[in-house]
Amino acid sequence: MAAFTHLHVRSAFSFLEGASSIEALCQRVLACGQPGFALTDRNGVYGMPAYLQACAFHGLTPIVGALLDGGGGEAVLLPRSHGAYAALCRVLSARHRAGPDFDLVGALRETPTELAILVADADLLAGLRERGAAGLYAELRRQRSPQLEAAAAALDLPCVASGAVCYASPHDAERQRVLRAIALKRTVGRLGPEDHDADGWLRDDAAMAAAFWGAEGERALAEAGALAEAARFDAAAWGYGVLTFPRWGGDDPRPAAAILRELAFAGARKRYGGIPLRVERRLNHELELVTAKGFADYFLIVREIVVGHALTCGRGSAAASLIAYALGITHVDPVRHDLFFERFLNAGREQPPDIDIDFPWDERDAVIQRVLERYGDRAAMVANHVYLRPRAAFREVARSFGLPDREISRVTGRLGGWSEGWATTFRAPRRELDDLGPPWDSVLRLAGEVSGFPRHLSVHPGGVVITPGPLSDHVPVQPAPKGVPILQWEKDGTEDAGLVKIDLLGNRSLAVIRDALGRARARGHAVPDYADLDAASDPRCQAMLARGESMGCFYVESPAMRQLQRRSGCGDFERLVIHSSIIRPAANEFIRTYLDRLHGVPWEPVHPELERLLQGTFGLMAYQEDVARIAIELAGFSPHEADRLRKVLAKKAHDYRLADMEARFRGGVRERGVGPALEEQLWRMLESFAGYSFCKAHSASYALVSFKCCWLRDRYPAEFFAAVISNGGGYYSTLGYLGEARRLGITPELACVNASEWAWRGQDRRLRVGLAQLRGLRACAGAALIAARDAHGPFVSFADLVGRVPELNRDELTTLARAGALDALPEARNRAQLHWRIRLLGARGPAGSLFHDAPLPDDPTPPAVEDLGPELRLEHELLAYGIPITCHPLALWSPGIEALDVVPAAEVERHVGRRVRVCGWLVTAKLVQTKRQSPMEFVTLEDTSGLIEVTVFPRVYAHGAWDLHAPRPVVIQGRVEEEHGVAGLIATRIDSWRGPCRIPEPRFAGVADRSEEELLVP
Repeated sequence: MAAFTHLHVRSAFSFLEGASSIEALCQRVLACGQPGFALTDRNGVYGMPAYLQACAFHGLTPIVGALLDGGGGEAVLLPRSHGAYAALCRVLSARHRAGPDFDLVGALRETPTELAILVADADLLAGLRERGAAGLYAELRRQRSPQLEAAAAALDLPCVASGAVCYASPHDAERQRVLRAIALKRTVGRLGPEDHDADGWLRDDAAMAAAFWGAEGERALAEAGALAEAARFDAAAWGYGVLTFPRWGGDDPRPAAAILRELAFAGARKRYGGIPLRVERRLNHELELVTAKGFADYFLIVREIVVGHALTCGRGSAAASLIAYALGITHVDPVRHDLFFERFLNAGREQPPDIDIDFPWDERDAVIQRVLERYGDRAAMVANHVYLRPRAAFREVARSFGLPDREISRVTGRLGGWSEGWATTFRAPRRELDDLGPPWDSVLRLAGEVSGFPRHLSVHPGGVVITPGPLSDHVPVQPAPKGVPILQWEKDGTEDAGLVKIDLLGNRSLAVIRDALGRARARGHAVPDYADLDAASDPRCQAMLARGESMGCFYVESPAMRQLQRRSGCGDFERLVIHSSIIRPAANEFIRTYLDRLHGVPWEPVHPELERLLQGTFGLMAYQEDVARIAIELAGFSPHEADRLRKVLAKKAHDYRLADMEARFRGGVRERGVGPALEEQLWRMLESFAGYSFCKAHSASYALVSFKCCWLRDRYPAEFFAAVISNGGGYYSTLGYLGEARRLGITPELACVNASEWAWRGQDRRLRVGLAQLRGLRACAGAALIAARDAHGPFVSFADLVGRVPELNRDELTTLARAGALDALPEARNRAQLHWRIRLLGARGPAGSLFHDAPLPDDPTPPAVEDLGPELRLEHELLAYGIPITCHPLALWSPGIEALDVVPAAEVERHVGRRVRVCGWLVTAKLVQTKRQSPMEFVTLEDTSGLIEVTVFPRVYAHGAWDLHAPRPVVIQGRVEEEHGVAGLIATRIDSWRGPCRIPEPRFAGVADRSEEELLVP
């Protein structure tokens, strides 16, 4: 008898139900000597791309299907043709659209015969047969069933043997119980037998043969084998992996290629003022390749999306395309900057390139919605697969054991900082947990097992797929919680399937530029439009970047980037492009070498070809294109193979092909006479691109945006920082940006009902807080206040405000008073009396009521009380804004903190080689893992004089992590070290300042609870 093939197997992509990964299932099937298995996850083909890749790697026969449920029943669906696969995708899409109202029988009655339907319930089987469903089988799950066999015989339907698998091995049953407890929000002890599957492991051939005894059992096993053979997934015949291009729906009847050629040459004339020969040759080359690949429609669709939007940034590899530049999709000149078009598209490329377009973050949703409406059922957004991360896995598993959240938090607090690398705790329990005992040992073990399991779908930030016909013929489409349609695959799976993706992404810095330019223009300044602002040629911007003065500026504001700029002393466009590419996590040693060579240290290329290929970067690899060039020139790769190597490196941890590509590269360089030492060095350089890296075109596109931000920061700093804060900031907190604004001579001002807008506003050297910053002020109330002021002028009294803005409730008036936003009103001369007036209004209507429902009281004479003192005003400020506005946070701990013997930030560089102590406020931090998977952190502290960059290595981090992140000043001792003229601190000890504070127990995320009387009465 032939080896058995399981036709009903659920993986971890049956969210919180399947208890084994696809890889674990493949390993189990291989151990059982079986040829393959059918992946049939519940209501979806979420794991299909990863499954097909795993089957190809392990040499298993792939069978794609799904377990469809609805109306209290369920059926396994297995397509046996391309048309049946499309029908499977359509019925799964219908299942998700209908939700709990889905009619299983009605949906399956008109599916094609090639879609096999396996049913384990006799009544459902009879109902489907009665309604005319074709392709029916009786599914005998794990053993023979006389009742189901009799029903099948009466209906003249075959029986198939099934394992109804939901995990690989018997010992995985415990994991499945925990997953079901998480899904059902119960404890494992409260699960009933029907809530989990204690018998769902993947059985070997002997176990299946024993379960399906006798002639009828053997027939069911044979029928399963025949069905497995018929349902083999045929990627070539079914169109999987074949590029599926969208079709442009414009009114022009000419071929898309002809329209594209006309538009591209017209755009090039506009860009260049003519068509230079070099431009003409490149444009013709690109057009020929795009036409041959059938890509013309795609360019026209993207152009249609972009037209009419003043602020966009086309980025990614598409920025290397002259066609994209000519059409206005991208804005960096690929000819002038020698951008590598083959990184975007080459003749041998099998997978679809994509075009990434950034829009202002608050305009992106409207752009996407227009695209979805324009293309209807031909378009949907790409999904994100959301996985259980280590921290969430630990907490969820602990809850499934019935442990309270407070106890869980106590235990997690003993584990130090959190990051993805914390998962190593699961593999090697740390000493911090040795004394905990049961059930924490089981919690830790099981959390490690489920960490990395998919949990649900979310929406990709902006990936949109458009197909020539209905998208649900290619992949199931389901509604996301926010209402948009999403396909079931994430971006890599979408690409593997041959679907072409357009990324329409939100960029906060484009909104910053828009708002800052608009504010400056509104004040009468003659500022250029976004497209005409040539900031990259501005000497003042270049000098700023060379000094690392780029806080708030997109793409170049991180501490690491600012330090690199300062160490290089270069601020020109070309160097900024290099720096923003080379500063990737795995390239630290190459950055040091680059800086040495930049500053004149003699060097010899490790290979003569590297000097030619990498001239601008001193023989070092900075861009993704360098990977391709080195692979082509030194290892004999074709352009297509080189692009595959880049892709494999980009997803190192998730790709089966890395070992093969490494062997291919090493063999190629050896064939060309490269010795072992150089071979190892070259591969190490390539490995530095694993995971996180950029192509030159991408970095060049973003560098243009960086320069525009720098120009605004230099010319209109108040307007710029107001826009940065209003649009959600970037790398730093609002406090960090306020500190930088103060260092530039800008004065923050409290909110004011007669001056504040909803967003922050900057003018001259003043920065006015926006009403949006006030905690507890509803957007509708803020909008009503601004509308009333704009319609009838400033508020002249408290009664005037209350009468004209009835939407403000008592709590919101209290917030405005605490914030100082009512200080412009005469009644606010004594804030204590103002609070008394607000409480009196509250006495006429309960807190939260709308005052138009109650008559305004006569204006009584307030009691004679002293005004609020400075400490209570400061406490109110923190309550209202969540951060101090009128002072630096360190001022909350004066005068005690001022007596500390510390070195100010501005003077740290004078102490190179010495041990010093500094005190500051944490404004940003980056937690990373060492090669040994130990956590360490790069920290930026701020005092009133400037910023201090601190490196906290693992030993110091382990003892000081919680003090470092406490909401109070941090005192750090360490040694000052210098690299290329830039000083930083290597921490040796970390403490949080424990001295007295002017405010009792300040909490920057919500002040400690105190009675209303304590907060209102001086």
